[in-house]
Amino acid sequence: MPKWVESREYEAPAKTRNALVVRTGRGFSMVDLLVSMSVLVLLMTFLLPSLTAAQESARRVRCAANLRSISQALVMYAFDNEDRLPPSVLGRDDGVRGTEPQNMIFIRLQDEEPRLASVDEKWDGLGILFQQRYLDHPGVFYCPSHHGEHPYSRYAEAFLATSGVIAGNYHFRHSTIQYLSDMDPSTTLLADGMRTKLDYNHRTGNNMFRADLSAPWFTDTGGKLFAKLTDDPSGASAKEAVRFGWLLMDTDGKRSTMDTDDPEEGVPNPVAEVIKPY
Repeated sequence: MPKWVESREYEAPAKTRNALVVRTGRGFSMVDLLVSMSVLVLLMTFLLPSLTAAQESARRVRCAANLRSISQALVMYAFDNEDRLPPSVLGRDDGVRGTEPQNMIFIRLQDEEPRLASVDEKWDGLGILFQQRYLDHPGVFYCPSHHGEHPYSRYAEAFLATSGVIAGNYHFRHSTIQYLSDMDPSTTLLADGMRTKLDYNHRTGNNMFRADLSAPWFTDTGGKLFAKLTDDPSGASAKEAVRFGWLLMDTDGKRSTMDTDDPEEGVPNPVAEVIKPY
């Protein structure tokens, strides 16, 4: 008769006892959890800025690609229209409100805009490139870094309609000089939006396109341009901020005044006699 029957006591085999010991071992203590969480927090502290910077860098590249697509369409339009750039109603001085350089992010105007000679003019500036099929997809007008009031999702359905105001994320510079070949090569024609601080897509600088067909990155050294932008696009200071921005970009940040001789800067203004920005 087996011994366990006689003693009525059961002694588990050695392997089973060891397995039971493993299964009943203690778990993580509160100290272990706190240490693990502290390590994770430290890792996130070091990695998050790098991850954020990498994401912004990728968005900046996509933004530059958008601007290049628009600039190519702009050049094609000029080629087909005797070297002229797209016209802009907002660039006209109506004798009452004057020009509206700060509003040149708008690509379609309301039908009731008093300066429209006809309803056919409601596509304005860069919007004409889409209206005349130089650009196929409206998403090209929108920067992935935009954090303001004019995302593509707000206007996606409006592009399918025949009326309604549409704004983009890029600024068009309407010039008193009509012909692209007559412009100084350093003249900036397109850039990230400058209507308000929220429209300045990248905060530390912006993509831009010049009359020499180059598309460099402008670094807003010291945040001078961003500081000049306003929160209210309706005032005179908003117009001045846009003029200030164009001049900074024309001269790679070397000038911030409209005069032709600045003894403090010592740098001639290459566009003062060639283009009159509003």
